[in-house]
Amino acid sequence: MAEENKLVPRENGSNGAIDLMPVPGRLPVWELSPREPHLYDYLLILRKHQWLILSFLLAVVTLVAIATFRTQPVYVATAASN
Repeated sequence: MAEENKLVPRENGSNGAIDLMPVPGRLPVWELSPREPHLYDYLLILRKHQWLILSFLLAVVTLVAIATFRTQPVYVATAASN
């Protein structure tokens, strides 16, 4: 039987039935010290989300281009002749 489980008899009036009670054991030790992120880690993140990034970039460029071409010019260029 595993160490984390133990057979424990019930209290009075249980007709001898037993319960399986978990025994708190040691938690696994994880390496919690943060590792210095490298440039390759950032490149992996960009590669993972490349289609989302490209779609967002295309949408922003399209909206800005439409807004730019639809605006009325504020100034009119003139040339002064001597």
